[in-house]
Amino acid sequence: MTPETGSSSTNSKLPRAAVSCFIAAYATGIGLWLCPPSLWRDNIVRHYEPLILWMGLWQDFAMFAPDPRKINLHIEALITYSDGSTVAYTFPRMEKLDLGTRILKERYRKYANDFLNWDKDKILWGDAARFVARSHFKPDKCPVTVELIRYWAEIPPPEIGVGKPLPPQDHKYSFFSKTFTADELQ
Repeated sequence: MTPETGSSSTNSKLPRAAVSCFIAAYATGIGLWLCPPSLWRDNIVRHYEPLILWMGLWQDFAMFAPDPRKINLHIEALITYSDGSTVAYTFPRMEKLDLGTRILKERYRKYANDFLNWDKDKILWGDAARFVARSHFKPDKCPVTVELIRYWAEIPPPEIGVGKPLPPQDHKYSFFSKTFTADELQ
């Protein structure tokens, strides 16, 4: 065995060990993250929190307990252009996507349904409207106004709704509107 062979064998084990350490640390961090809040848990999780949030790897099972959501909703943005025309942008809706696209778009759905929709997170509304306006900007057709609209329907309780299609999302509420200039969108 030559020194080069021995060193390459050692070097190939280093990345594998680093990946294994990362997986173990992530599993530990997420396991603790999902534990009920307590003093000891919070003291440990605060060390993991910045990294987990930065990487977008956090988990949350709030939809299951203690009070599961009782509405089915989606959000649209109504874009009004300088020429008066309008177009609707719908944030991803899982029930309308194929499996592969659902996997890729789940974070957008979670963002729209779990955060953007609620008044407690209204700090996000202006940036969401700006994102939609910028993604629909064309030099000859500039978005002037973006209106965020919530559509929803109440989910029937299991004893009534199991096996039946969900009711249509016929409730509608415009919860935010923002006007833009062309300079803001370029």
